[in-house]
Amino acid sequence: MSHPHQVAPVIVQQNTAGLIINCAYIADGLRYLGHARPGSLNSDPVWQIQRLDYADGKVVAVRFAANAAFSQVWDNREALVYS
Repeated sequence: MSHPHQVAPVIVQQNTAGLIINCAYIADGLRYLGHARPGSLNSDPVWQIQRLDYADGKVVAVRFAANAAFSQVWDNREALVYS
């Protein structure tokens, strides 16, 4: 059985705080969450990015890039340092 999120590896939504949310998936599930103001480009350094770490198919940690600052580039999410 394939993972249901393999169909849409990147999704953009808007939350109730007025921020847009980017989501990127891996085989285990959701891997990255990014938040920015509407109209932000994926290449703009205005994103707050989280990475979800998995063990045995379950989320074991949620880490932020740059201490949760809204200063990251969504397109660079895989190369960022998370803590």
